Amino acid sequence: MSSNREFTHYIAIDFGTAGCGIAISTSIGDTPHMYQAWLPGGHTGPQKCPTIMLLDDNGDCEEFGKKNLLLDYRKGNVKNRDRIDEYSLFQYFKMHIYEEKNVTHDLMITALDGKKLPAVTVFSKALQYMRKIVIDDLDKQVAHPNRSILWILTVPAIWSHAARQVMRTAATQAGFDSGNNSLMLALEPEAASIYCIEIDDLLHSASSNNSHLVVDCGGGTVDIAVHRWGKYPVTDEFYVDEIHKVHGGPWGSFAVNKQFDLFLKELLQLSDTEVLTHFEAQWNKLIYDDFEQSKCMFGPADRLIKVDIPSKIVKYIRNKNKASIEGLIKLYGNNLLEWDDEEEAIVISHDFMLGFFKPVFDQIIHSIDSILKSPECRSVNKIMLVGGFAVNQYLYDDIAKSFPNCSLERGQNPWLSVVLGAVKFGKNHDVIRSRLMRQTLGIETFDDFVHGYHDEKYKKKVEDKLYCTKVFTKFFDVDEKISVEQSGTEVTFTPAANVEDKCQLKVYGSYDKDVKYVDDCYVAGTVVIDGLPSPRSGLSREVKVRADATGPQITITAKCNGNTKQLKLDFLLK
Repeated sequence: MSSNREFTHYIAIDFGTAGCGIAISTSIGDTPHMYQAWLPGGHTGPQKCPTIMLLDDNGDCEEFGKKNLLLDYRKGNVKNRDRIDEYSLFQYFKMHIYEEKNVTHDLMITALDGKKLPAVTVFSKALQYMRKIVIDDLDKQVAHPNRSILWILTVPAIWSHAARQVMRTAATQAGFDSGNNSLMLALEPEAASIYCIEIDDLLHSASSNNSHLVVDCGGGTVDIAVHRWGKYPVTDEFYVDEIHKVHGGPWGSFAVNKQFDLFLKELLQLSDTEVLTHFEAQWNKLIYDDFEQSKCMFGPADRLIKVDIPSKIVKYIRNKNKASIEGLIKLYGNNLLEWDDEEEAIVISHDFMLGFFKPVFDQIIHSIDSILKSPECRSVNKIMLVGGFAVNQYLYDDIAKSFPNCSLERGQNPWLSVVLGAVKFGKNHDVIRSRLMRQTLGIETFDDFVHGYHDEKYKKKVEDKLYCTKVFTKFFDVDEKISVEQSGTEVTFTPAANVEDKCQLKVYGSYDKDVKYVDDCYVAGTVVIDGLPSPRSGLSREVKVRADATGPQITITAKCNGNTKQLKLDFLLK
């Protein structure tokens, strides 16, 4: 791969729901490797750390990714104990952006203590902490007089453009973009696909079927994409084309934890309010630490799984119900559950444990099946399973059993595929030769009114001429293939006469192709076009706008009276 620009370092951050990782490479072509200097002291594990952050009394990040950080916080083990009431702890907060249907500038994230902060601020504080550690560590190494860094931040491909903008804005506020295009986003399944193609040497495979379906199973979401690859004859570099629109949902590994959370509250007859009020820290450790370990280690050989219940919860149940947990298990009426009174642990049978996984697996299998049955994917016979959840043997077995005609591979270190592939993408982002639009996008224009074609309710008479208002004029169609050399259809409009030197242009979206009017769309974003000639100047005020969707983020080019401007499309509506 050749570099699009010259940077001395390429550093990718995989900001995941469950964990975060950083990978690095230099400009001399060395293989990307995991950057471990930023990990908390005493950290052991798969080169990532948990996504948990403690903000101090000044609102700055005091700790990130530290094991047992939640318990330390609840015990008051912070630097400024006298002001602990002003501290805030955020845990596994990335999913909030995906789950929020209306991502705006004012989107807030709630800390475990109930404090609310803007989502951009929360992510910015975390990213600022990571950046400082990396920069400080690089400064200790051999000095580089002209050091320049391209930062690559990964985001799920199924995220909306508004959610992606939150991450980019947060990274900019954290100091990642120094004004020389030193920050870019990478879509997670694309990054994983690039890594798998190179690391598994698929370019030199004898197979004539050069396509695969990538299932990126993280902690929060699952992204499913289908890619075809090839090589340019002259440069011998490879390219990747998206051949099916990305699909996915909230079916990551934490969805299994949520299944267990719902079951345990039902079994112990606990409400959400009781948990938050009496033992929130212990409950979170139980669900996202203790059960997490049991879940990850769970395999075919495990007949019984033990999950320790904290003593504080056991005592609360006894005082509340005047009964033991053993009694509640008998009342639940399932012989696949037992209580170990000596160890204060629920003993779960193998088959019962599988029940927490099944609803999650079913969603993933159904989505893969619907994609493989589509006309453009019927020849696809390879599935690449990546992400932290990919290590689960039952998920692997379930996919293999459901699609016997496909070869299923996990590749090397599947939980690192995204972040290592993101570095490669940063070195040459044109490797993604084409993508498919996930929605139809366009703007509102006027058109000559055509009787029998246009709706009468949109008819408007201006100076003895009939026009149709609220016409939806498209930049792109949903499912349209967009190549790296291509931009959207140029659309022309003239601002209203009462508009002076700038106007706000609304960009509309739809998931249908055959849309005629903006009333049948939603407002996807806005863009401000300034520098317009005054209505009294006598100069042309006709504006030609074109959208560019060749990268993970959409940009707008506007031309008016000989001037051309590159503009940012704001997807974060009020």
